[in-house]
Amino acid sequence: MSPTPIYINRFLSLSVAPDLLSGVSWTTDPGKEITESMAAHAALMSLAGHIGAECDDPLVSVLVVGDGTTPRTAALIALTTAWRVASVDPAMKRTGVHPLSKRLVCHR
Repeated sequence: MSPTPIYINRFLSLSVAPDLLSGVSWTTDPGKEITESMAAHAALMSLAGHIGAECDDPLVSVLVVGDGTTPRTAALIALTTAWRVASVDPAMKRTGVHPLSKRLVCHR
């Protein structure tokens, strides 16, 4: 997926963007990675609306599979909702509770 200005602009407008930029690695291809995470986030928010999941509901759990070496998409979800988020990838560098949010847990 090539970088999409719409998603990059949306990302930069988030109040949590500075935390995300400093809290997870975006080094491989930042534009591509931000675009992918924001597209996944947009799809999830659309689905959440259809099934009645509220962003402020701490009982909702999300499993992000294939997040890469750092939990980019999972961190975005954890910091923009009240949901519990688990990120799973065999290449994950950090496991356990992520310092960005106590609701974000990483698994290898």
